[in-house]
Amino acid sequence: MKRPNATLRTRLILACISVATLVFACSGPFDLSTLLDGPDGTPLSVTPEAGVLRPNQTVALQITGGHPPYTFDVTGDGTIEDAVYRAPGASGTETVTVRDRVGATATASFQVDASSISVGISPTSQTVFTGGSIDFSVFGGAGPYEFSVVSETNPSGATIDPGTGLYTAGTLAGVDTVRVTDLSDSATADAVVTVVEKPLSIAPVSASVYTGQTVEFSVVGGDGPFTYSISDNQTGATIGVETYTAGAGPGVDTVRVVDEYDN
Repeated sequence: MKRPNATLRTRLILACISVATLVFACSGPFDLSTLLDGPDGTPLSVTPEAGVLRPNQTVALQITGGHPPYTFDVTGDGTIEDAVYRAPGASGTETVTVRDRVGATATASFQVDASSISVGISPTSQTVFTGGSIDFSVFGGAGPYEFSVVSETNPSGATIDPGTGLYTAGTLAGVDTVRVTDLSDSATADAVVTVVEKPLSIAPVSASVYTGQTVEFSVVGGDGPFTYSISDNQTGATIGVETYTAGAGPGVDTVRVVDEYDN
């Protein structure tokens, strides 16, 4: 019998090694679903998958299967933290999407029903400086909603975005009333805003200088821009934006500053 040459023997050995390697790799049980559904073969899922929630109600989501870790996305005005979903204050449909490490997804859909709860506004009272802002929100009712500042009780001259509820205080001190109206049934809810002026002061409050010497003044509080003037000018002094220059003669000068609202 003719013996195979060296090249043929090498090919046969390599073939045997390849077959042995294939048999070894496939010798144990193997389930392709573990590549897609996680180590235990369970598809990614979330419970509850659906439900009807009250405004601001929370629900703990249970996530199983797939490949941890998980990430969450909310379509709507609700929020989620540590797998706990919080419904928004207004009616609507909300969707929570769970995504695992390999990109598989599962969703939960919630219907938020605020129709059985009277319309409300938050916060119900707050104090701000002139020119300050507050972001009001609405809950309950059925919507759509409209925000307004009650004209009869708007001493500060405030404004508000009717759609978003962003309130901006006016230039005067006083107590404003902010109102949200549920346009579906004209129900309303009010909030009270106390507007106070920012205290205004100047520094330094006193200084002694030689003739021709300068002093740099600064403002504390108030609402800019600021205007400087000399109300009692015995030395013949001058003042720029913030820099005072004493005049040529002796005397006592009074420097005055007013803010945008003449405080």
